[in-house]
Amino acid sequence: MARPERGEERREQILNAFEVCVGQKGLEGTTLTDVAKEAGLPRPLLRHFMGNREQMVASLIDRIIARTQKQLADAVAQIHSQNTEMLLDFLFEGIFRVQRTNAVTRELWSLSRRDEGIKAHLGDIYQRICDVLIEQMRTDGLGADDAERAWTAYTLVALAFGDARMRGLGISPQSTGSARQMAQRLVASMGAPR
Repeated sequence: MARPERGEERREQILNAFEVCVGQKGLEGTTLTDVAKEAGLPRPLLRHFMGNREQMVASLIDRIIARTQKQLADAVAQIHSQNTEMLLDFLFEGIFRVQRTNAVTRELWSLSRRDEGIKAHLGDIYQRICDVLIEQMRTDGLGADDAERAWTAYTLVALAFGDARMRGLGISPQSTGSARQMAQRLVASMGAPR
């Protein structure tokens, strides 16, 4: 019987391999054989440590969600002593810049059309990001009211997410940071509460 810590190491090894494969081939195109090869393990060990494919997918979803929530929590902890500009850096240079995570997240978006649980988890993450932006804008004295802050937060998240998706497709303007600059202009246009 494997030691518990060894089992956790194997699970991480398999999940790392699964995430790489999904990022390269998509969820539907990834086979257990692909994952075993990427992990450098015999295929039967995947079942032993991860269960069936559905369980592996569920573990990957949990992993991506946990990673995103941790990134957000870390950013919030750092930003509380900062300002809205630091959150823009987090959006445009942090959370949406990890291409492997973006590739897996695209797969989760696809799955969310068929799975209400995944849809709810994704919605919670993006809403949490918006809530953090709203709170920081309120703290910084930006915007007339929470309705304006909410629409601005939604727009900023959509802009950062869209920028990452477009860059993932190889579509981007000549100058890097253009979307970030537009986000900064949007925030600056809010001004102080009226």
